[in-house]
Amino acid sequence: MAEIALVADPGPLAERLGEALAARASPSGRWSTCRVSRGALGEGGAAGEGPAGGDLGGRHWKAVVYLPPRHPVPEPAGEAALLDALAAASASSLVVLSSSEVYPPHHHHPGFAAEDFAECRPERNRVAAAWCDFEAAVAERLGGDEPTLTILRPAPVPVAGGEDPWSRRLARPFVATVPGHDPPLQLLAVDDLAAAVTAAVERRAGGVFNVVPAGTVPVAAAVRLAGARRLPVPRWLQRLALGGFTRGAEADRVEYLR
Repeated sequence: MAEIALVADPGPLAERLGEALAARASPSGRWSTCRVSRGALGEGGAAGEGPAGGDLGGRHWKAVVYLPPRHPVPEPAGEAALLDALAAASASSLVVLSSSEVYPPHHHHPGFAAEDFAECRPERNRVAAAWCDFEAAVAERLGGDEPTLTILRPAPVPVAGGEDPWSRRLARPFVATVPGHDPPLQLLAVDDLAAAVTAAVERRAGGVFNVVPAGTVPVAAAVRLAGARRLPVPRWLQRLALGGFTRGAEADRVEYLR
């Protein structure tokens, strides 16, 4: 039976995604899934869990799926050893989960942007720039004819106990928002992300694809559905609290609330 390796840090999102992928694999019997520790792999180790013990070496994988950390932002320089390990793996396809945050927030954003809309603007938003740089590093190190490389850009996938920005934000009793702004928000379910990963693995199309729901929900409605209350806080004060105006990409995440 063919196997799929999910490379990720331990955490609620990795656990839920692994379970969702396994559930999609089990009825068909075409493949099984195995979780591999991102930290150990990045350090040259092979620790993991699953039917094959979690080692990327010594076998051929149907696919290797990489879920990088969502918080604060990926750092290409720190990913070098892990990308080398992924490049050395024997696999039919590689699926890397980037983020829809690669699209810089802007008043002139067209909405429902196509994959070729992304523009790296380091001077404007460090979060978007970090994801742009990450994708460039992935394409440079893992791109080629074989294995097939697919980069997915999912919308935020909030899960209980998650460390990503939206999981943490929506878990609070009061959620800071920007006064006078209620932008549309796209949130993705874990099962939908698993469906997209499954499609990428089965079809081996290669390329870059957005993974987002068909509709949107205003930030205020998302906060209400999470059982929390809005707490309007001036943009400048949120940026200051999240790292200041000139340091820390986390401060630039406030711009996604406008």
